[in-house]
Amino acid sequence: MAKKLDLDDLKSAATKSSVNRHAERKRTTGYLNERNTSLANIGQAEHKKFLKVDPDRCRIWAGHDRFYGLLNEENCADLIAGIKTEGRQQFPAIVRPVKDNSNYDYEVICGARRHWTITWLRANNYPNYEFLIESRTLTDEEAFRLSDIENRDKQDISDYERAVKYWKAINEFKYYKTQAEMAERIGLSEDKLRRFIRLAEIPMVITEAFGDVKVIKVDHARLLAPMLKVAKQRQQLETKAKALAEEQSHRAEIGQVYLPAAAVFKCLKEAAEHKHKKSKVTSQEIKGPSGNTLFTVKTGRRGQLELKINLNSANNTEEIEATFSTLLAEHWANL
Repeated sequence: MAKKLDLDDLKSAATKSSVNRHAERKRTTGYLNERNTSLANIGQAEHKKFLKVDPDRCRIWAGHDRFYGLLNEENCADLIAGIKTEGRQQFPAIVRPVKDNSNYDYEVICGARRHWTITWLRANNYPNYEFLIESRTLTDEEAFRLSDIENRDKQDISDYERAVKYWKAINEFKYYKTQAEMAERIGLSEDKLRRFIRLAEIPMVITEAFGDVKVIKVDHARLLAPMLKVAKQRQQLETKAKALAEEQSHRAEIGQVYLPAAAVFKCLKEAAEHKHKKSKVTSQEIKGPSGNTLFTVKTGRRGQLELKINLNSANNTEEIEATFSTLLAEHWANL
């Protein structure tokens, strides 16, 4: 029989629920405050107020974590709709001044998606929209940390984009000497950073099999990495990956969606784990033009060709050489 709740029970349950909601709001608010504080404390703001500029005068920073070329009307639809509704861009992008190129005044550290959206709107019947920015003086390392803090928890930033950004930070731009130093500086565990770096190091021939690199996850790299270390498995992986990449390219050309990431990974895994059946050893006698048995041949072991020459059956060495050349050509053709 269900327990009957009295008034005190209901009050107690309501109080606990209220406390839990308050604690959750406090945790969320605390995280957001900490994030906003971190964003505010990196670099030096050059202006107390925000600026509105022509987006064409802004370039995307080379160390930005978002793949700008993959932005489109579909994955920016929410931002396009929001700006249209509000009639303006609500949150400023963080930029820094450009001094090495007369074509640009600023480069975008945080806000590539906002930059793309304003640019698209101006080209599609909204020419009066301007790009809202906040300019700061930032070193490259500060710009990297600022971009990472701002985008770390955004759902539309993929594992692969983050992985490439982290790999470049230490290997190409050399902001840090070691992964341990980088992990401490950006507030990430060494293990998690190591997993992202491993993802960025997956060969391009493998990543192309997925069609859209943004669907590749850290776990894909974790499971593929051991296979890539074994020469035979790596070869089988790459062969299958090339075939999958062709399939994905064909799908894109005819307007079909890409094969799902799970299906691609399954195909790659099965290819790497495939074990070829050993060929049966066969034996046969090879006769020359004279009708005599010149060779006894065994084939089948990993493409090997084992033969015994019967010199007493040959009329001359030319007969042996001609028959052997024909035998060898047929063997290579059947491999």
